[in-house]
Amino acid sequence: MKRVVKKTIATVLSSAMMFGTMLSGGVAPVFANVIASDTSDITFDVLAEPQYDDGSVDDSGFFFMQGGKFGEDTDENAVLVVIDENGKKTEIPSSTSEGRKFTKAVTATSGSFYNMVELFNGNQCALVRPDGSYFGGTDKFFEADYIQPVSNDLVLIGTDTGKTVSVSKKDYTKVYHIYDYKLVTSTGKEISIGEQQEKEFYFNYYSDSVMVGDIAVLSSLRVIYNTKTDMLKKVSEDENVKLRTTGGNYYAVTENDSTTVYDGTGQQVMTVPYTSIDTSVLDTEGYAVVSKDSETVLSWRSKLENIVSKDGTLWNNTDWNEKGADGVSMSVVNSEKKIYSLSARYANQTGTSSAGRPQYTYVSENYLYSADGKLSMDLESEIQKLGTQSSYSNISGQYYSFGDNLVISVYDLDNRNTGAIFAYTEADNYQNGKKLQGNDSTVNNTEKYMLTVDRTYTSDTEYDVNYKLAGLYNEQLESISLQSEAVDTVYKDCVRFRYANDRYVFYLKDSDGAYSMLDKNGSLEGKYTYDVDQLEVGTPADSRRSEEAYVYGASGNKNDGYRISVYNAQGTKIVSDYTSSQIKLDGDKNYLLVYEQEFAGSEYTKYLLCDHNGNVLMTNEQYGLYDFFAADDGALLACVYNTDADGNKKFGAVKIASADIDLDKNGAYIENGEIRYYVNGKVSSDYTGMSVDAEGHKYWFDNGTAAKDKQVYSPADDAWYWFDANGTMAVGKDVFIPKSNDDRSQGKWVRYDENGHMVKGEDYANGGWYRFDEITGEMAKGFYSVEDGEDTKLYYYNKDTGIMEHGAVNIDGTEYAFDDVTGVAVDKAWYSVENAPYWYENGVRQGMEGRGKEIYDPISDGWYWLDAVDGGKKAVSKDVYQESYAGAYADREDGTGKWVRYDENGHMVKGEQMQDGAWYRFDEQTGAMIKGFYGQYYYDKVTGQKVFGAYTIDGVPYAFDDTTGEALDCRWYEIDGNEYWYENGKRQGLEGRGKEICDGYGMWYWLDAVDNGKKAVSKDVYQESYAGQFAENADGTGKWVRYDERGCMVKGWWKQDGHEFFFDEQTGAMAKGTVVLGGVTYVFDSTTGILLSWYK
Repeated sequence: MKRVVKKTIATVLSSAMMFGTMLSGGVAPVFANVIASDTSDITFDVLAEPQYDDGSVDDSGFFFMQGGKFGEDTDENAVLVVIDENGKKTEIPSSTSEGRKFTKAVTATSGSFYNMVELFNGNQCALVRPDGSYFGGTDKFFEADYIQPVSNDLVLIGTDTGKTVSVSKKDYTKVYHIYDYKLVTSTGKEISIGEQQEKEFYFNYYSDSVMVGDIAVLSSLRVIYNTKTDMLKKVSEDENVKLRTTGGNYYAVTENDSTTVYDGTGQQVMTVPYTSIDTSVLDTEGYAVVSKDSETVLSWRSKLENIVSKDGTLWNNTDWNEKGADGVSMSVVNSEKKIYSLSARYANQTGTSSAGRPQYTYVSENYLYSADGKLSMDLESEIQKLGTQSSYSNISGQYYSFGDNLVISVYDLDNRNTGAIFAYTEADNYQNGKKLQGNDSTVNNTEKYMLTVDRTYTSDTEYDVNYKLAGLYNEQLESISLQSEAVDTVYKDCVRFRYANDRYVFYLKDSDGAYSMLDKNGSLEGKYTYDVDQLEVGTPADSRRSEEAYVYGASGNKNDGYRISVYNAQGTKIVSDYTSSQIKLDGDKNYLLVYEQEFAGSEYTKYLLCDHNGNVLMTNEQYGLYDFFAADDGALLACVYNTDADGNKKFGAVKIASADIDLDKNGAYIENGEIRYYVNGKVSSDYTGMSVDAEGHKYWFDNGTAAKDKQVYSPADDAWYWFDANGTMAVGKDVFIPKSNDDRSQGKWVRYDENGHMVKGEDYANGGWYRFDEITGEMAKGFYSVEDGEDTKLYYYNKDTGIMEHGAVNIDGTEYAFDDVTGVAVDKAWYSVENAPYWYENGVRQGMEGRGKEIYDPISDGWYWLDAVDGGKKAVSKDVYQESYAGAYADREDGTGKWVRYDENGHMVKGEQMQDGAWYRFDEQTGAMIKGFYGQYYYDKVTGQKVFGAYTIDGVPYAFDDTTGEALDCRWYEIDGNEYWYENGKRQGLEGRGKEICDGYGMWYWLDAVDNGKKAVSKDVYQESYAGQFAENADGTGKWVRYDERGCMVKGWWKQDGHEFFFDEQTGAMAKGTVVLGGVTYVFDSTTGILLSWYK
């Protein structure tokens, strides 16, 4: 039943009486006088007559039960009826042809199930919205013994596995059930968490399962779930590790004595050495409050030990705990300049109570600081200075912020009528306070106006005070002329008008008890002369409603009933002499409810519901009021009831349209969490395009529906945009766009610039370079190649952050290096890591496999070895065995295998080199260490060292020059006092009986094989060589020769041991027998050769 009612007093009253008679069966309502200053159309729509056995309402619709009660088991004939705010009705029977659909339906308190009702059937559960749709999909039931919402699009479900676990507490043992937990999205996707001990909630200052930005924080399960990336993470199995939300858009993990804070994207923000942290103002004011007492932080008993800046450091480098502060608090004085007020409280024990508890007095110190940590003002010192300047003896004072200004009031405690007001401005760097008129002041910070007064105590009674207005100042501290009537009037009270609108700033009480409003132009308006026992300024009591200021007064008492009058923010009396046993107000900007209620949450025993102009909309004479909500479009949704003849309540639904239509209301608006597009004050259902709200946020509408969690192409400017889950355009942020809502594990990261345009190509942000695909805008992660002429440049972008990597990076177990400036993969070049050089090819560190790798560097024209033993590091001052081609000096028959040496620069050594006192030689082409003979030189086959002096090679004695190492050729070499003869380095006289040699001076010697080729000295030797006339053999060979003490062959006459001998002058053969020499005949012993006789 819908009707349009013209809101004059008569029509409202008659409508109310008509409904009262029709619905409640007989008694016409009696209304108070209502002052209605305007007339306009309202829509009173009965969406459902009172007919249902149980009912509930929230801000999106109604839930009713026919044939049962919510929260109780129902029979098979029960029906759940859901009605959305537009009147769409859906009936869900508890039984179908397939059997029971549900056996119990449960509605929750406001918002806890996000506008849904639970349907239970055994251990199966479904969630139904007011529009009849099911969470997770059509007729979607979940196996669930436990269900808890996390957001509009995410719920936590637990199923009892039948298992239990006993946990010992301090003085008892508790048995917990084991549940199998999972998260379920609104599309029906399930994310398994696994089996876990049943949730034990934390009963303190943080919530158990909530959304923090993109992150679902499940505190008692110690689990987080990133809804953007579809990543589930178990924070810890340790029950001593605490996961919790900490205020603002943050959550934290506390382990031992350390707490790490994360933002709504899952990025780490700070780590502090405290067990608790409050981040409520971290975004807006840049600091957090920390404590070691996680259970009492932020309570009045808490010891707030310190204040931490956003970078995790102590604010202003001050440890207030060490300074002995009992509590520390901060507030922003100037949001632009980030000027903070800091108050530190110190406790001094003064004694002990009768109960044995310590008693304290407290002293506070107040400071002003700038965000850079430099002291701006010591408030106590400043107050003392101002008081001294004012010639006060017992100085006291206080300060408060006023817009971007600071106001300090000083007093003389010995003279209560003294006082001076000083204002400090940002333009003057908060120095040299400007003295204002008056001796006391009050402010309306909402509208940024300050009122100063001259306060005079007329007696010793504290409240016997006269006020006269002294000045009115705007935010720029410009003085506004006050109406003469306002200045000349004596006031008994002056109170700021909280939540004032754009006209009224303060309300004042004169000496006659009358109240007046002072507007921002200094004029008195809206004088309330009604004589009441109390007059207050307040907002509706229920925090569910939006703020709207009302002035209300009452006379009488609770027993006899109050007479209540209410004024709206425009100073118009909208309710007069309403009688009630209680003074309670509720409502929002469009509606006001004056009511009686036995206790909070119970039914309204008596009520008057009107709009903000006093037009009566509904009273208890029409319907019993069970509960009401303001819908997204400003309409009022009320769950009402009447009582049948048997005394049973029957529930129904009423919708009252918004009182006024603002024809100037155009564009995007956020109302009760929903985004709507208005045209001339009405919601448009066909607008498609971009819109900007009053705060500058941009939205996209498709046929009036705001795009959420969605990518949109705008043909008007040929650009792609992304709109977050809250509908606002992504600006200056990265966004994960899933491939599909059913599988959010796949997708792409993209970036939107300060204009909301999708970034393509390279972009610098967050201290690093990123790359986005030129067509799709996808953020590059991993390797990325760029063609540059004939070259291909390789880059790597971090797989988690997308930031271009520079320097040394380990990627999937492989070492890479990228240029420190350009980020290009290091290719065929050196890169130092911890001062050690490594060689990279196409970004990959070389020499990590096998024994290592030999490389050629064209820049230095050198060969180098990358040693696998040292992780591919350049071999320096080291010999290395390589299995590569070695040429003539290969160790193997196939021409491979060599020892090479690398000098202090890592260069492969070629040619001859001295090291550690020894000479080595390396092939000029291959660098192979030469071993064995090299021309007239020899290098040890094991060490490669050049040989000098005597040396045995393959069992054969050799000798090499002691200085040059050149093989001795036809030269003597002395060993242990004995001389040996060498030819081409090889010792002679080792074969047969020996060898006869002639040196370069014509001297003949014998190398005796018996003595390993040693020079024969003072010795006769038989030789089978040519012997001439003294030959012993018929063929002219065979002779005895003698070598003297020098080893020289004896020739001619020779005396020895008293005997004479003769040796052939040519062959050295010893004469034996009868020999004619020079015509003389000599006879020599035929054996010994001794001369026996001679004759001519």
